[in-house]
Amino acid sequence: MTAAGVATLFITQDYLHGTDFAECHGNVKDPNIEKGLAYLGDHFAEFDKAWAFYTLYGIERCGSASGYRYFGTHDWFAEGADWLIKHQGSDGSWEGANNPSTSFAILFLGRGRAPVAVSKLQYAAEDVGEAKGVAGDANWNQRPLDVLNICRWVGKAQERQLNFQIVNITSPAEALQDAPVLFIAGNQPLNFSEEKLAKLKKFVEEGGLIIGNADCSNKQFVESYKQLALKLFPDYPMGVLSADHPIYANEHFLVSN
Repeated sequence: MTAAGVATLFITQDYLHGTDFAECHGNVKDPNIEKGLAYLGDHFAEFDKAWAFYTLYGIERCGSASGYRYFGTHDWFAEGADWLIKHQGSDGSWEGANNPSTSFAILFLGRGRAPVAVSKLQYAAEDVGEAKGVAGDANWNQRPLDVLNICRWVGKAQERQLNFQIVNITSPAEALQDAPVLFIAGNQPLNFSEEKLAKLKKFVEEGGLIIGNADCSNKQFVESYKQLALKLFPDYPMGVLSADHPIYANEHFLVSN
């Protein structure tokens, strides 16, 4: 029921407050959603105690709406899919003639068939300005529906389902590779450590594309983003693209073949 409640709050936020994030006043947080997600992370190992299949479906809805790959320390899709595969019957069903269980299991696993098109980078206060060692988040998520709406638009144009996810800069470098595009937003100057810069460089060298967005046209973010690019690839300074550059006309660049 916690998973169902949190998923419902996400839907409500989307419909009632989707246009409320025009200004840059720090990350948008709903305390009820945050507490619900924290509970799911703390009690994830208990999902199979009762109504396991319905619970997994609710967890998948929360994951899709929030974009979080992890609830607490749990990679919810990987762990849920592993559990479902181990509990599938020889006839292909879950719990035999109990069709609702099979339906919920397929709905959960179906998420894995849709590619992750864009990852949004989560970073902390220690990653901006001169705030090294300061706890808490930076302003990385002032528009929580930005990447979700990008994936919805591109998915509709391509007539396919696309997923997005939030990946933390402290995650292993391999976690960045789930999507071909990494989206970095904010209105504070970026100041990543050498270790974190190495992760971003590896992502690009292995074929990834990093896109930055200065919320509310913040000049400090813009200048720090240019410096970030120079730190990663000093031989390739940023420049203004020509008006006829293919990136302005190719709406399919988000998902590779």
